[in-house]
Amino acid sequence: MIQAYQLHPDPKKQETANELDKSVAKVGWNLHRESYDRQSALMKTLFSELDKKYAERMSLLGIADYYNDLKNAQARFDVLRKEQLEQLAGLVQISSMTAVRGDLKKSCKDLLEILPGH
Repeated sequence: MIQAYQLHPDPKKQETANELDKSVAKVGWNLHRESYDRQSALMKTLFSELDKKYAERMSLLGIADYYNDLKNAQARFDVLRKEQLEQLAGLVQISSMTAVRGDLKKSCKDLLEILPGH
């Protein structure tokens, strides 16, 4: 939508679209090619800049609702990503517990072998 408004006949809308385009270009138009975590960090940077500098101008272009939908979608994604990372951390812990369990069994067996009466 921003790029389409760069061709709009109203000079104010063109100027606004050009300014928004520069902000988006700073983080890149192809964020979908970045890793999840890098993408989220870049989106937070973009949101911060747009909120500070262009909140009113987005209304001029009629894209404020789309922008808010994007922010909400990103927030939901961040929550899911955090849950995913927490679950992965739990799996790594379980995996390492399995390795430790083997060591524990071996130590118990060794202990039983050296105890008197066995």
